[in-house]
Amino acid sequence: MTGKGFYSLVVCASFAAGVGFCLFGLGDAIYYPHFRNHALRANGVISDLVREEDKGNVYHCPAFSFQTPDGHGYKVTSSNCLNSSEFSVGQAVSILYKPSDPTDAYIDSPGQFSSVARWDFKMGAFALLIVVPLFWFARRSGIPIRWLDGWSS
Repeated sequence: MTGKGFYSLVVCASFAAGVGFCLFGLGDAIYYPHFRNHALRANGVISDLVREEDKGNVYHCPAFSFQTPDGHGYKVTSSNCLNSSEFSVGQAVSILYKPSDPTDAYIDSPGQFSSVARWDFKMGAFALLIVVPLFWFARRSGIPIRWLDGWSS
């Protein structure tokens, strides 16, 4: 692969990533309100704050337990981890869960629902912002951007 072919590949991959993340963000922005409207509620309690580290950043993932009306108990660790925890161990929280799969549960908190969609949109916007100067440079330099027919030249 030549330098121009590689450059074309980077522009196309950045564009695809930007569009993809924006679409995921849009999907999340549509799914979570739908989930909220169709979920069942339960009283729960924060049972643990799972500490995770990533590149020097510390995140707290709230683990919570709750019981469904039929007496089954569930413990779920949130996938929406925050830099600083808005929760404390032993705190009572309202839980929203999918009736057909109670392990698909979320703490009924704005931070727990909106963080995923915002992250996807931010990543998409960042990737698309990278594409603009790359595409502009390619056009100014006479580098052809090959979208679907390969990157061999």
